[in-house]
Amino acid sequence: MSLAKKRCLLVLIILVQAGLLLGHLFYQRSYIENNAARILRNTALLQSQQFETSLDAMRYQMRVIGNAFLLNHTVTPDNAQPFLQEELKRVWLDGVIVFNEQGDFVASRALFPLEHALSATTLAQASFRERPLFKDLRRDEVSEDLISWQSNGTDKNLFGFVMYRAVRDASGRYLGGIVGFFNSQSMNAIFRKMESQGFDLGPGGAMAVLDRDNALQLARMGANDLTRTTQSDPRLVKLLEYANDSAQVHQYVSPLDGVPRFGVFLNLNQRKWVLAVGLARDDVFHGWYIQAGWTALAILIISVSQWLLLHYMHTNALQRERFAQEARHDPLTGLSNRRQFDEWSKRACNLARRHQQPLCVMSLDLDFFKQINDTWGHDGGDAVLRHIGQLLPALVRGGDIVARFGGEEFVVAMPQTMIETAAEIAERVRASFARQQLEFGGDIIHFTTSIGITRMTPDELEVSNGMQSALARADQALYQAKQEGRNRVCVMV
Repeated sequence: MSLAKKRCLLVLIILVQAGLLLGHLFYQRSYIENNAARILRNTALLQSQQFETSLDAMRYQMRVIGNAFLLNHTVTPDNAQPFLQEELKRVWLDGVIVFNEQGDFVASRALFPLEHALSATTLAQASFRERPLFKDLRRDEVSEDLISWQSNGTDKNLFGFVMYRAVRDASGRYLGGIVGFFNSQSMNAIFRKMESQGFDLGPGGAMAVLDRDNALQLARMGANDLTRTTQSDPRLVKLLEYANDSAQVHQYVSPLDGVPRFGVFLNLNQRKWVLAVGLARDDVFHGWYIQAGWTALAILIISVSQWLLLHYMHTNALQRERFAQEARHDPLTGLSNRRQFDEWSKRACNLARRHQQPLCVMSLDLDFFKQINDTWGHDGGDAVLRHIGQLLPALVRGGDIVARFGGEEFVVAMPQTMIETAAEIAERVRASFARQQLEFGGDIIHFTTSIGITRMTPDELEVSNGMQSALARADQALYQAKQEGRNRVCVMV
């Protein structure tokens, strides 16, 4: 080999090595990105579920308070404050106001001075009756509402959300309602606790609850906590456009702090709010940058080669296994097909002949299956066949072989079985089929089967096509069952 050819070969090897290195690195980057997206989705979904669970607990707590004051009257003015004090020790309430049907306060208590949240006029009147929102909430069709809340009192930086719940008697008459306050500081405290328990989003990560209607950040944990807004922020509008119900991952640059992030924006509270969970892109790829700088080229080549070889062997093994499965099993029901039944029946016949044991064959066919297809379509018919594929093996014995021959026709071969026992098994199958109630598309599908059984003769066990003769006789018995009215078992010996 000439020097020029060796140089060309060396250049080719270098190019292959460079290509393998780049390919592996980009694979690693894609894997890290997908893993980060999975973590984001799981975190957002988990926090959404916890948030909704907490709101359910808050709803229950408010129902207890409202009923105690307005419906059952178990709380009197004398014990109202101690009762509310105990209720406010729970996690999801910072303040409570109970009011009657006119909107006048019955009782109130908060973990913060109410003058920080409510206007002086409302506190002086101790009533919501003049507030337009109260008039809107007391409508008959409103039983509960969850809305963001901004202080009208002395502390304009106090905000969060309020939950309203109406109280009505058994006849539906409006008795009044209860308003529960939860401010953003308490929500941030819960976020901090979650972070200490393992929900660490990294130095550049952030989690926030956003109000869609007011473009307001109700709470935030993570990077740049100082970017929390206490009033409507038009920069949030761009982020709110990403919100959806499927926890889809987006790549974006935060308009609040300019940090590139991967984020999930999940709708909450009937799409009024948005849970935003973000990971900083630099945090996600920090380890990848180190790997790209320090991984040796030789180790990369060996690792990638081994991975490709393993992947290739695994793929081939799965393909062989899948091909073998498809060759011997019916893809719809999962039962054996005609090919596997024929292979098995040869061995079963040899054993029955050698040990002089009985071998019975059962042939069954669904009654009026065309009507099922005509009524519920082929999807309904396939649902019935799949159901039978699960049901039929459980109704026969473990040593029996169950096969689908096509359409709605099934065959069961039963070694070491007398004809009387086979008839009992067939009757059990028939009765079980008749009891089935298969739900499909909101309807219930009923189906029955006609069954023919027979026992293979000694002559049939001696010849190679003896099983075919027995199956033909079982089919004759099946045809007789059809002629006699269906949904029955016929024996032919």
